Amino acid sequence: MYPLFLDGFREAVFSYGETAIYLQAMGSPASNGVANVSYVRSLFEDEKLPYELGWRPSAQPVTLASLGELVVQLYTSNPQALPEGETITA
Repeated sequence: MYPLFLDGFREAVFSYGETAIYLQAMGSPASNGVANVSYVRSLFEDEKLPYELGWRPSAQPVTLASLGELVVQLYTSNPQALPEGETITA
């Protein structure tokens, strides 16, 4: 039997944070979470930065504030009636 893993509120926030990091790194902090799919695919499938596809680091730095804004945007755009972060703490 497999062990039961329960994620808490912290893990839910970290999950959104991890997504925000790669979206801003592959796009830019000002892109509102929009990133070129081929860049993201290269990052995860080839495990390298997609320079040969034309990607270049953004001139705008990724900051804790920009990540926080994107985490909130990702969380509030969740189509579920109750996002997982709320049901985890119930």
